[in-house]
Amino acid sequence: MKNSKSTEQLLQGIHLMEEGLKKVRTEIGKLDDPWLDDYSAILQNRLEVLKTGIEVEVIEVD
Repeated sequence: MKNSKSTEQLLQGIHLMEEGLKKVRTEIGKLDDPWLDDYSAILQNRLEVLKTGIEVEVIEVD
């Protein structure tokens, strides 16, 4: 199965967001702010859902 160029670009963009969010979460951890930590966890979860949705859509289309 080969992903389309646009799907690959979406997945690459999500990967970049995940990497950036990891760095942000590291810095947030230093602040000891539970609200920010919870919010960043929600963002991480939504990125995972988005990535999974894209991957499932590609499988169903093929």
